[in-house]
Amino acid sequence: KPYSRYRRKIMEYYIVDKLLNFKSWSKEDIFLDLGAQTSPYAKYLREIRGITAYGIDLEKSIYSDLGYYLQEDVTNLQFADNSIRAMSAQSAFETFTGTTDSELIREAARVLKQEGKLIIIPLYLHEKYISSVSPTYYKKGTADEESFECIRTDCRGGLEIGRFYYIN
Repeated sequence: KPYSRYRRKIMEYYIVDKLLNFKSWSKEDIFLDLGAQTSPYAKYLREIRGITAYGIDLEKSIYSDLGYYLQEDVTNLQFADNSIRAMSAQSAFETFTGTTDSELIREAARVLKQEGKLIIIPLYLHEKYISSVSPTYYKKGTADEESFECIRTDCRGGLEIGRFYYIN
């Protein structure tokens, strides 16, 4: 299982890299990795690719000592209006609780430059609106009321919510 998660993360990073074409970026361009608590992506982008990248998470990061892993709310970022070239939420957006997912879209519209990009990968879509939760959170009120709540057993017991958005 850890190997398949590693392969999935590498594929997500690859897709973000291809969509954003980091080779064309200048030092003034800023990238935000949202939900980055244990992700080395911002570190990699800074140290290997020379990109001004920040990791953002509500929780303290294992990389917090680096200074560019910031503990803050993705719905209320410290960055100025129209200052960010791109941001991504890799395996994070669907786990944002409450209305954080829709509030992030509004905040992205504020901080992104006019041609800026928000990449949400993966974006889970389904024929029903589903809240998948770890067994410890089942029927504990973390699932969205209007969704079908189901148990997810592959998340090490700590998933409050994982959304599959409804498509018509």
